[in-house]
Amino acid sequence: MSNLTALNDCAFCNFPNLETIIFWGSTKQTIFIHENAFGSITSGKLYPKIKEFDIIFTRLSTLPERLIDWRKADRVEISTTGINCDCSMAWLINDFQRSDSLFSKTIKITQFFKGLTDECIAPPEFKGKKVKEVSGKICNGKLSTIYHYPSTSSATFNFYWILLAGIFILGISIFSFIFHKKIIKFIYYQNVPQQDNDDSEKIFQYRNLENDSV
Repeated sequence: MSNLTALNDCAFCNFPNLETIIFWGSTKQTIFIHENAFGSITSGKLYPKIKEFDIIFTRLSTLPERLIDWRKADRVEISTTGINCDCSMAWLINDFQRSDSLFSKTIKITQFFKGLTDECIAPPEFKGKKVKEVSGKICNGKLSTIYHYPSTSSATFNFYWILLAGIFILGISIFSFIFHKKIIKFIYYQNVPQQDNDDSEKIFQYRNLENDSV
């Protein structure tokens, strides 16, 4: 596709079986892509059928997270005049250097020809740096809330730790309650015989006084 400046809202909604998108433009040509260009927002489901998605020779700097289901794509190549390495691209760039990366093998940001780059053009603190250099540093390491979920093992591990902590606290509470009652009983039984002895001594002394008076 050439002489294209925008993919507007629902631009491809009438092409439900579209599998390949290739844009060849000009480094002087800015392309805007609406996140609902394939109807993902309208339908409430990420468009799943794109297998190849290439954008070459353009001034595209931001790729919408919800544009398609990027996990289903076999090949994505982005080679433009530079990328905005800000929160809008954190979902992708922060994923690249992770051990459990979802996109590093299928989505490539490259320097396809002279005049194109795989570097950041914004914000100022990242300008001129390779995209992979800033992976994990954008927007406090923010990841996609669509594609990244806590792993099952991690969630299970956390659940068991919370469960064990709850059982431990409950056990301590029950033990403290029982032990506290035993202490009270011990003190009580220790004092009762002493009180009985004191009363017996008083009775004995009283009887002796009576005998003396007789």
